[in-house]
Amino acid sequence: MPKAFGFFLIVFIFLLVTKSSYADSDIKINEISPHPSSGNKEWVEFYNPESVDLSSYVLDDDTNFVDDTGSTAKKSLSAYDNSTYPYPTFEFGSFLNNGGDYVVLFSQDGAIIDQYQYSEDPGADVSIGRSPDGFGDFTILSSQTKGFQNSNPQPSPSSSPSSST
Repeated sequence: MPKAFGFFLIVFIFLLVTKSSYADSDIKINEISPHPSSGNKEWVEFYNPESVDLSSYVLDDDTNFVDDTGSTAKKSLSAYDNSTYPYPTFEFGSFLNNGGDYVVLFSQDGAIIDQYQYSEDPGADVSIGRSPDGFGDFTILSSQTKGFQNSNPQPSPSSSPSSST
């Protein structure tokens, strides 16, 4: 009986670890608003279909978790808004550079979960997002949809800002 218990305990732990890794891989940066109009805040929306608790995750404007090589310090997601599941959001003051920056989501242990780099200003109150949600390429969206399914891409031949995911 003790051997069987040990076997089931190992299988259970393996499934927990595997589930966590799988869930992390489903979390995506889904939409960003890097250039809000006066009086508004910048924000990032995530695609989180498994409703993983993001409160221990970190957002940064560079890809180096150890050194803060970007222009601002890392942001803890401890105060993210999960009321718009599966599109939780996180607002912040001046964090991203309007003209281009990285948006990087790190797990609590410093692993990059997802990242996006834009290289030009999309304009005031214009967001950049995936189309379709969670899986598609980043593009300038026809309207901001913070906390909701992304709008269609902006109809224009130049609607794809430079990116790397």
